[in-house]
Amino acid sequence: MKYNPKLNDKAASFPDFQEHHPLAPCSSAPGILQLMWELQQFLAEISGFPAISLQPVAGAQGEFCGLLIMRKYHLDRGKPRTKVIIPDSSHGTNPASVAAVGFSTIEVKSNEQGIISPEAVQAVMSDDVAGVMMTNPNTLGLFEKNIVEIAKVVHKGGGLMYMDGANLNATMGIFRPGETDSILCISTCIKRFRPRTAAVDRGRAVGVTSELEKYLPLPTLTKDNHGKLFFDYDRPHSIGRLHGFNGNFANMVRAYAYIKTMAARD
Repeated sequence: MKYNPKLNDKAASFPDFQEHHPLAPCSSAPGILQLMWELQQFLAEISGFPAISLQPVAGAQGEFCGLLIMRKYHLDRGKPRTKVIIPDSSHGTNPASVAAVGFSTIEVKSNEQGIISPEAVQAVMSDDVAGVMMTNPNTLGLFEKNIVEIAKVVHKGGGLMYMDGANLNATMGIFRPGETDSILCISTCIKRFRPRTAAVDRGRAVGVTSELEKYLPLPTLTKDNHGKLFFDYDRPHSIGRLHGFNGNFANMVRAYAYIKTMAARD
């Protein structure tokens, strides 16, 4: 699940990558920006979501980002909400991230199959619920087969669906969350596509539907009318910056190299 190809490490160690200053102008880094742009397109294809941000630098920060988007979505609609539903099988960072954003948690018990039922979510759904956080496959390694039905319950109640892709390898190429027409927000781990050790910082990409794209963190990598890549800071609806720079670039290179060597189409 966490294969460590040395080729990916070698690519990330190229001097032109390692020695480029993160505050250097975009005009000095066309290749770096092109790699980031292509990685976004790969992750969009894998997840089924049209808009991707590479800025989060950790799994928990990806959760934090998704929940900030969830909060901003409800605030912009003039209907702020205070609670987030999480399964009892969720990773410990889930309730911590919920609390960090200012929400409170509602824990839902797994059924005898080790997954969450739509009925259990319906029982606690209310006008105070901002959304649901789920990992699929879940922390027990089981596929949450009711995910679409659960998302429908949440959306009917005015909430958003956050799906963590921490275990994305198990369903990659089989299940694309963005195609369910139900899940609005997913956190797709770059760590699925690069070496993971205790000494290596993680990377996380957050993907959203077109409806939520305007909330992605600053800056967003985009193209101008001439096809030139640049970082766009003019995003009035954005949740803002998550940290000083633009993601963990070394891990973006590792993820890019892994995808290109495994299955990416030209």
